[in-house]
Amino acid sequence: MTISFELRQKDLALPPAMAEGIRNRAGKLERFHPKIRRCVVSVQGPGPHHRQGACSVRIELHVPGAGLVVRKQDPAALEPALTAAFDAMSRRLEDQVRRARGFVKRHDVP
Repeated sequence: MTISFELRQKDLALPPAMAEGIRNRAGKLERFHPKIRRCVVSVQGPGPHHRQGACSVRIELHVPGAGLVVRKQDPAALEPALTAAFDAMSRRLEDQVRRARGFVKRHDVP
């Protein structure tokens, strides 16, 4: 992975295998946009009251001309929130590339 990657953890400790899996998922985002400058993944656990909170994931990407942010939560577990967040970010990156290349039609303002 050639991009600058940062993993932030709050209210939980990720096992090294899961942290490496998150790093690999972030590296796969380069398929959609080759000029990603920085990727910050913030993972938050349910907190001290684990029966009341939700696991949340926030992905922040910096690409030339835009900053993209995705936030996803899951009340049960961290893995579904991670999957939903990375899926949403890949779609958002694809849309950003389409706009940058001019493949999105623009409507004339009357």
